[in-house]
Amino acid sequence: MDEVNKDSKRPHPENSSSNLNSFLTDLVNMQDKKLVTPMDLEALQEKYDLNPDDQEKLNMLIERHLSRATEYKRNERWDNAIVETERALLFSPLDNEIRLDLAELFLNRSVKYGYLQKDLRRAGHEVRDALTLEPEHRGAKKFQKELKQLNSMLQGKQNNKKLIPLVLLLIIIMGAALYPQIRKRFQFLSLAEESDSSLAISTEPPWVTKSISISESDPLKKDFNIQLTESMIIRETNAGVPAISVAGYIEPLNGDLAMLELMLSGFDPADSIATIEIVSPGDAPLRKGETDRFQSFIYLNTNPEDMDKLYFSIKNRQAYYEEEIPRWEKEEIYMNDPLPHGIFLDMESLLINQIEGYDRNYIFYDVRVANKSTEGLNQLDVIFQWRDDQDQLISSISQSLVNQRILPFKPQSIETYRIMFDLPKDSTSSRGDLVIFLEKAVKDSINEG
Repeated sequence: MDEVNKDSKRPHPENSSSNLNSFLTDLVNMQDKKLVTPMDLEALQEKYDLNPDDQEKLNMLIERHLSRATEYKRNERWDNAIVETERALLFSPLDNEIRLDLAELFLNRSVKYGYLQKDLRRAGHEVRDALTLEPEHRGAKKFQKELKQLNSMLQGKQNNKKLIPLVLLLIIIMGAALYPQIRKRFQFLSLAEESDSSLAISTEPPWVTKSISISESDPLKKDFNIQLTESMIIRETNAGVPAISVAGYIEPLNGDLAMLELMLSGFDPADSIATIEIVSPGDAPLRKGETDRFQSFIYLNTNPEDMDKLYFSIKNRQAYYEEEIPRWEKEEIYMNDPLPHGIFLDMESLLINQIEGYDRNYIFYDVRVANKSTEGLNQLDVIFQWRDDQDQLISSISQSLVNQRILPFKPQSIETYRIMFDLPKDSTSSRGDLVIFLEKAVKDSINEG
């Protein structure tokens, strides 16, 4: 996979304005010395007076870092999630929600490695900064209280460690003295007895399920094609906590969307049960004719016994408008092994933006994947590479577009994914092209054959 020859290179995108670059450089350098306050940021914004295009690029950069952090967090890759969240916070230093997300990530990594004090201190530092910016922030105050309790508990454990050697020594001495009497009194016990294998315990929970009908509101029916593949109430036992599992596919019929949230509710729309996020800021827009998948597992705090019907409606949506007719480029798919029999894929890419950061260059692409087969895919792993004009590998992103834990990629459907290359800032790294390798494709076993 080290050498790829492409006959032609697309022209590299024009650099974003030096105004945004200077703004980001000053913003990051300022944070090396102090906690940025609203007054500091306001002064910086007045100095550079970012135009709407620069502001849009900045928002895109922040949202993309957060989106990547969310994906890493979902897979418990705490180191990567921390890096992405730190970068988002650098570009949005007054956002306390991002700051508390970072504190939570430090806490998670600390727990993973046995309560690392360094990460606990860093979590505490972020919480204190959040309270400095917003003294009455409820989430930060609660987080600070929980951290104090955790540190107090860990300090108690540390003190107890000093007593453990003495306690162990006392147990050994007493055990040696009492062993003959204990052995004589309980000599009828045999350590060689084997357990009865017929008493094996089943690890499979007795799942209880109940199908439930979900109707769509009129605006939803008018503007979207929705295919539900699952809608049921699930719980482990009759006394267990119930949950709703809902999954399916959605396709817009009347326009492109930059953001879409659906609301799941009871008969009364005001009786909201959950919000299901379909398209998030920072993701590729959902364009007309394309398909997106959704899958949610929602715990209930109400009794679902009389719940036979639910309703889907549009909670929030934002249209997406192309400034000009998009110029999609057909991509050659490189692979070591041929596609499974009967699977046909096409890929196209659309250069969205290039942002010159304070120390990095960011290049955004939307990659459109068309499954032209009559069968679905339940696994699709790809590697997106950025190669310079000399065909040298500069950056690589491994991504599982479809995996066993989510719905299959429908046959005869199109999906789009947004990727961001984070490149070193030099004169050559941003001049190059996108290359796509297909690592693995697996047919949907349910529909196979």
